[in-house]
Amino acid sequence: MPIIIRLLHLVSFLCLAMLMLRTSWDAEAEATNPVEYQYKFCPRGTNNTASIIYIYNLSKLFNRKLHEEGGNSLYRNASVGDNPDKVYGLFLCRFDVSHQVCQNCIFDAIDILVESCNGTKEATIWYDICMVCYSNKFFATTLDTSPFLCVKNENYTTEPDKLAQILNQTFNDEIRNAASSDSKYAAQTINISSFDTLQTTVHCIPDLSKSDCNVCLNSAVAQIPTCSKGKLGARIFCASCSIRYELYRFLVDTPTVTVTAPNKTSKRWITIAEAASAIIVFLLSTSFLWCIIRRRNKRVR
Repeated sequence: MPIIIRLLHLVSFLCLAMLMLRTSWDAEAEATNPVEYQYKFCPRGTNNTASIIYIYNLSKLFNRKLHEEGGNSLYRNASVGDNPDKVYGLFLCRFDVSHQVCQNCIFDAIDILVESCNGTKEATIWYDICMVCYSNKFFATTLDTSPFLCVKNENYTTEPDKLAQILNQTFNDEIRNAASSDSKYAAQTINISSFDTLQTTVHCIPDLSKSDCNVCLNSAVAQIPTCSKGKLGARIFCASCSIRYELYRFLVDTPTVTVTAPNKTSKRWITIAEAASAIIVFLLSTSFLWCIIRRRNKRVR
């Protein structure tokens, strides 16, 4: 079986290498990229190690399901393959951004996941305006409030009690509206003084139930006293939802950023990567069967 072991190592390397070539960006697009990376979560361990076929399915999920078929959406969940190598994944963008800006964020997120979390069965990454998740288990309708990530403004308000009271009322209203809507999203802009404007958002994965969305968002709001009490702003993320508040305008109606789509060369690399991965899986299966037949023939002799 040493041949099979060597083939496994070769296939692992080639699949991951091909997957990492999935997109390339022009320097101009990188310079004007408005998205801000926050945090990634890709637990390691033997129980989270992906197979060769799983990695191949993951590349198809990223390219076809989330990129090509999800290009005109701000939310999409999809799956590729069959058990035990079936991959589930989704992306979710903030609902005030354009499809182009959303896809820009998704591209960047996938690049980091491929580079930093390769070989794992599950991972999640959060950006300022989007999140991308994948797993070997269906999760789009399952409430998950871990891990919590808090990104806070380092500046303090001069009236923390007043801000806390306003936030409490504002988030209560938003959570009620978001949980009852199909989008599971709500946002508000409030002038709290002649100088200060408060903007807030709450967002659940749209496939969550009303009750689970309520639980998730209230759990996120409950993090504010320990995460960002008295701070001028904060973003709190978890697997199923997120909230944000700032004492400045961050919501957008018409994004002014210039986004450059992947060029033809990068799309060609994606196609080559998928084709190469499929051929490699076929060769591996053929080699494995050949070894079995050879061993059986030796026994017969």
